[in-house]
Amino acid sequence: RSHFGSSSGLSAMSSSLNPACLAVGAAAGAVATVLVLRLVQRQRPLSDYIRQHAVRPDARHPARTRTSYPQTLPITSIEHTSLEVLDEEKARCFYVGLLGFKEIVRPDFDTDGYWLQGFGIKVHVAKAPTAGRVRYRREEAARREAKGWEGLPTGDHLAFLTDNLHGCEKILQEAAIPHKKVGPGPQGAVQIFFFDPDGNAIEVGDCAPPVDSKHCAVR
Repeated sequence: RSHFGSSSGLSAMSSSLNPACLAVGAAAGAVATVLVLRLVQRQRPLSDYIRQHAVRPDARHPARTRTSYPQTLPITSIEHTSLEVLDEEKARCFYVGLLGFKEIVRPDFDTDGYWLQGFGIKVHVAKAPTAGRVRYRREEAARREAKGWEGLPTGDHLAFLTDNLHGCEKILQEAAIPHKKVGPGPQGAVQIFFFDPDGNAIEVGDCAPPVDSKHCAVR
């Protein structure tokens, strides 16, 4: 008969264990109990508790608190922006078919994706490589879809210019793409905001001020 079948069996097994092992087990059980009680009291997900109390390598990174730097990096130009996506084909369709980017040669990386170029910038699209990243991207896309409109026009976004804003709005309407029209703002611009398939915000505006002015040029 198994030791697990009776209280005497359990007692016998416990007496055969090293006292130090029993002490460690008891301590671990006490810690786990306290953790569970705290989570129940706070009614918060375990993942939230772990994120708050985890020691992160970047928690004391100087960039979080600095207000000046002794010198600038010797950067020569901007090269590209990169987007991690759930479906690289849908992303390609959006940026090529709707926004007008062109596909360019991409090296043979381990992850699927596309390199795109247009309007003086490059966009690298890469499929989320792991189950963890896929889960994160899905949660992020859902959050942006639910709350993203509240952050516009000040939230993170990629902005373009057009000389036919009415035409852009008509195309978005025909494609059944939700969008938000803003303006004219203090600079004089009227802008349309919408989201790509992964929840990244896009702006299309009818003007932008010159670098030495607060206002768009007279049109």
